[in-house]
Amino acid sequence: MLFSLQTNRRAFTLVELLVVIAIIGVLIALLLPAVQQAREAARRMHCTNNLKQMGLALHNYHDTNRAFVAQRGGNYGYQSGHVGLLPFLEQGALYSQISQPGGSYLPFGPRPWDTAFEPFKQGVQTFLCPSQPAHIMDADPTGWMGDKKRNSYMYCMGDSSANSTNQFRGMFTAYRYMKFRDCVDGTTNTIFMAERRQPVSDRDLGHTVRANSTAAAMPTNCRSEFNTATKQYVSSANLGNFVGINWVDGSMGTGGFNTILPPNSPSCANSTSSNTRGIYSAGSFHPGGANALFGDGSIHFITETIDAGNQSTNAYIGDSPRESPFGVWGALGTRAGGEVLDSY
Repeated sequence: MLFSLQTNRRAFTLVELLVVIAIIGVLIALLLPAVQQAREAARRMHCTNNLKQMGLALHNYHDTNRAFVAQRGGNYGYQSGHVGLLPFLEQGALYSQISQPGGSYLPFGPRPWDTAFEPFKQGVQTFLCPSQPAHIMDADPTGWMGDKKRNSYMYCMGDSSANSTNQFRGMFTAYRYMKFRDCVDGTTNTIFMAERRQPVSDRDLGHTVRANSTAAAMPTNCRSEFNTATKQYVSSANLGNFVGINWVDGSMGTGGFNTILPPNSPSCANSTSSNTRGIYSAGSFHPGGANALFGDGSIHFITETIDAGNQSTNAYIGDSPRESPFGVWGALGTRAGGEVLDSY
């Protein structure tokens, strides 16, 4: 006689299935932030490496030319110092195209916004922070600037809001080729470059308030133009979008920053021009602050909470060696302020 054994196969009940789904959902919810944090950590490390490469390029340029690049210069006074760094960033071919363009162009080419000059349309990956979103607001909806490539890393103009060759307190300004000996405060205490944030939406932090002389002169007035709760400017009127829109453009509002308001603060300009005096804040898409390159080649993450001193005083216009009123942040931007810094 044959006997057959039957086993009762019991399927998942609806309740059990829902429990399993809930557990999986919880695990995903726990793991997703960790994955996102790991990715951002990798992007921040990549950004740090970009700035290290920029630091090496600056040092090598100084070794070769006995001075650093000017923040801007060139044939028409607007070309960024980034152009001079190209040979030291493995971009010798692009540098040759710019320095020896041939045809009707002068050596080093036309104004940065010339739409017909092809070399200026080429991007350089070292100039871009990987945390910057792929979508950045179009700063040129009319197309007059052409296919320009962006830039995340700006030259430090010090703690002065002036846009003048003789009224700056940092290591970089227009037409002036500073040397290591000019960094009286020491390269370990002086910022050379840092990130600036670009806007991704209307009234986003990457914009600059234009044509506001009171906001461009005093930090607290500039702060009042931005709503920290909504993380947006209080008004879309007179907002300019020119931060880093063109890596070749060294205009103060496009390729520079000052150490007045701490990182990830608003920016305010005196006029509608991108090359006017004002408060131009460092910033980034990294949570809590921005990376900065110091004169000794080291990279430090500067937090939004860094001591920024007296924010109710007018931004200084001048180049005399005196202590910065803007605390540790201001002191890190000056080349000869004589401040004593313990930590930051």
